[in-house]
Amino acid sequence: MSRILIVDDVRAQRRGAALTLSKLGHEVIESENESEAVEVIDRESFDLVITDMRMPPEDGMPEDEESGLRVIKAAKDRDADTAVLVMTAHGSIKNAVEAMHQGASDYLEKGFSTDELRMKASKALKQNMLVKENARLSEENAYLKTSISEPFALDNIVGQSYIMKKLLEDVHIAAQSSSTVLVRGESGTGKELVAKAIHYNSPRRDKIIVTLNCACFPADLIEDELFGHCKGAFTGSSSDRKGAFEESDGGTIFLDEIGEMPLEMQPRLMRVLEQKEVKRIGENMVRNVDVRVVAATNQNLENTASSGKFRGDLFERLNVISILLPPLRDRKEDIPILVDHFIDMFSKETSRKIKGISKPALNMLIQHDWPRNVRELKNVIERTIIFMEGDVIEEKNLRFSTPIPQSSRNNGNESIAEVPVGSSLEDMEKVLIKKTLDANNWNKRKSAGQLGIKHPKTLLDKIKKYGLSQDVPSAPASQND
Repeated sequence: MSRILIVDDVRAQRRGAALTLSKLGHEVIESENESEAVEVIDRESFDLVITDMRMPPEDGMPEDEESGLRVIKAAKDRDADTAVLVMTAHGSIKNAVEAMHQGASDYLEKGFSTDELRMKASKALKQNMLVKENARLSEENAYLKTSISEPFALDNIVGQSYIMKKLLEDVHIAAQSSSTVLVRGESGTGKELVAKAIHYNSPRRDKIIVTLNCACFPADLIEDELFGHCKGAFTGSSSDRKGAFEESDGGTIFLDEIGEMPLEMQPRLMRVLEQKEVKRIGENMVRNVDVRVVAATNQNLENTASSGKFRGDLFERLNVISILLPPLRDRKEDIPILVDHFIDMFSKETSRKIKGISKPALNMLIQHDWPRNVRELKNVIERTIIFMEGDVIEEKNLRFSTPIPQSSRNNGNESIAEVPVGSSLEDMEKVLIKKTLDANNWNKRKSAGQLGIKHPKTLLDKIKKYGLSQDVPSAPASQND
């Protein structure tokens, strides 16, 4: 049901229009002059105002050619989206045109039929509804864009160390350009976070960012993902399909794990970067695209290019702006602020009131090497908050992906497991069990508890499996030897 105001000093005409619209289910308010109409509009809002163009401003005063225009202005000042129909006498079309310039959507020539009134009122109300719906969607879209972009604001890249402050400066500068960016760093350092921060802080922030992980697709599918295809290009292609470059036109494409890009696909990627154009599979037509490319890798692409597994010219084309993310072990001064950040995040997600972390527990986190970087620290805090009791994180609460022997908990200078990179899990387990047993003077029950092994017999089986034995101090040498 819509609210309609009818303004007309001719009572019979006003009543007839009101009756017609009331029968359609609308709420209709009547007003007989400009002064009364403006007073009503000041108090209430309407979806549609139908007003005569010539009326007395007040009772007892002569008609005024400007009175209808003043009613339109009052309605539009109250709500710019209010629909307006004007009633005008035959031969006064000029006045109706002026009213439409002031915001009226249509006019009714005096003597209009009931059907004409219904049709034009319905049309005006429908337009009013569409305008309001578009405004609502625009507001919702703006909110969603803000909601999406907020997590990637530069101040959400947490860190106060010198190396991170310099990194944020580089990210800010990179975001303002349209140049290709190569984000480099170990797994878990936050390469995707930085890539999206570049997009959402750039002039392209209102456009889409499309993410494609090059390691997730086999060579025969990644071409279709990147460039799309036309109908009939291959069996099963029943319709045209845009690829990631077309989807991100005007915005940004984030190519994660770019080092995994198949060698045979790299020349086509070079063409997009150099010519800003793509061709769908099975199509000869060239399509221009305006796309900003941000790529990321945890590989040393210089070495990969030297070995022939990655094109050197593509590397140079991607490496226009290079951003190197430091591993967490090189910025341990950022661990306290990261811990606070994750405690706050997961406290809200789990509805737990965690006050903070004890100094011994924080020192334990600082002393850890974090081979899987910030992602690993985030997982430890999340897992700890889920399983812990109390409101302050203590040493005993910390849940690492691999249990830490008690000796390592009390001595930050000791390594958990001194095994070379590339060792098997069994090699690591063997070293960890041996160190835990030695730290507990081969108390198997205590060691099993620290290792998270429920039954001491399981520990005995592993000792036997790995051929472990307690180190026995050698006897002191005889003076006669």
